[in-house]
Amino acid sequence: SIWHLICNLWALFNVSKPVEQKFGVIKSLLIMCLSVIFGNLCVYVSQPNTVAVGLSGGVCGLFGAYLVIFWEKGYFKIPAFRRQIINNLYINVLISLLPNVSWVAHLGGLIIGCFIALMLSENTRKVLKTNLIICTVILLLATGWMAVKNRALDTIYNGTDNNVAAFYDSINQPQIAKHIREVSF
Repeated sequence: SIWHLICNLWALFNVSKPVEQKFGVIKSLLIMCLSVIFGNLCVYVSQPNTVAVGLSGGVCGLFGAYLVIFWEKGYFKIPAFRRQIINNLYINVLISLLPNVSWVAHLGGLIIGCFIALMLSENTRKVLKTNLIICTVILLLATGWMAVKNRALDTIYNGTDNNVAAFYDSINQPQIAKHIREVSF
């Protein structure tokens, strides 16, 4: 919806500046792109009849990087800042629960954004970076394996294609129905 797009653009505008200042353009784009991919992959794994496209996971990934920046600076020790972050998280949770908004993509993007920001940060200790790399690789491999293993999508699409072909039969378009059946099955 247009409202969802406006919220994403507003959040992107507010969160991307400090992340870009800390990590630079290339690393910020890396955080955002990997968060989009992982968030949408999480949607595919958790809801097999849904294919998600969108920037929400990337914006949440940048928000995760934003949280890492403020954690490194020690801002979480300031009560007013903690309240502001809790309010932002609360608003994001409420937005994530709206219809046609994927909370799974938001959560997946946030997690991978935090992981990547911690890996890219020069303040993160080497042991933590190594553990984060291992956890991220395992998380990506497990999610990818679940996506490949998930075959419920094929039967859903075949059923949908059959319904579409039946619709074209009902409106006297047998050529289109025949083509859909040949391509689908």
